[in-house]
Amino acid sequence: MISSKQRGSAAPAVDKALDILEYVADHSDALSGNAIIRDLGMPAASGFRIINALAARGYLRKENGTGALRLGIRALKLGRRAYGATEIRAFLAPLLAGIRDRTRESVELAWLAAGEIVILDVAESPEPIQLHRRVGTTILGLTNPITLAIASFLPVAERKRLLTAIRAQVRSRRKLGLLPDNVTFSARPPAGAQARVRACGYASDYGKQTREISRIAVPILDGARRAAGALSVAGPRYRLGEAREQQIVSLLRAGANDAAAVAEKES
Repeated sequence: MISSKQRGSAAPAVDKALDILEYVADHSDALSGNAIIRDLGMPAASGFRIINALAARGYLRKENGTGALRLGIRALKLGRRAYGATEIRAFLAPLLAGIRDRTRESVELAWLAAGEIVILDVAESPEPIQLHRRVGTTILGLTNPITLAIASFLPVAERKRLLTAIRAQVRSRRKLGLLPDNVTFSARPPAGAQARVRACGYASDYGKQTREISRIAVPILDGARRAAGALSVAGPRYRLGEAREQQIVSLLRAGANDAAAVAEKES
């Protein structure tokens, strides 16, 4: 990354703020303010003023207890909006529509971004009764098949950070009364769930986390067999039962392979 000092910009304060955001985005681990300022060669006083301003606006998030910094929700929202205009989503939209047409259920594309799992696109079912999922939604359930499909194919340290972050968000939303009544938010995945997902290559749920909703998810794996995201099919349990599981898994696996190839090409 080229720093604002090297760039010689006419708007150094703006460049310093962008330097900080880009530096945090380039690191998967949380960073201390001192480390960021030191590595970027910024004066401490102005560096901390910018960091505090970014945190106050939600572009950076300070972890409880340590004060270490990660990207905040506002930065993630900008990224999600930017993603909507990229070619990769245009490439993957027909893939989602094809699975939707074969299953007649809603198809979701989820992606792991800055320590969160977000819904990047949805092809909604043509049936009168369907699952409505908004693009940009953050997946919070530890037993949600999307979470299990992604977490099960992450390095151990990254998996722990992801699950810890999800737990923290659930606790925060529970205190504010923002969690839906029809969803069960468990404190941890079921024993052995991740090992089973790694063994069979997919995760499924039939009404355990969200009453009357079934979901089947397959990870999208990069060349290192690390999950970058997931494809899932979801619908009402009376229509999407276990009898359809293997047929849908086959469609999702083929789609996940195609999605991985497109993501690799466009990255």
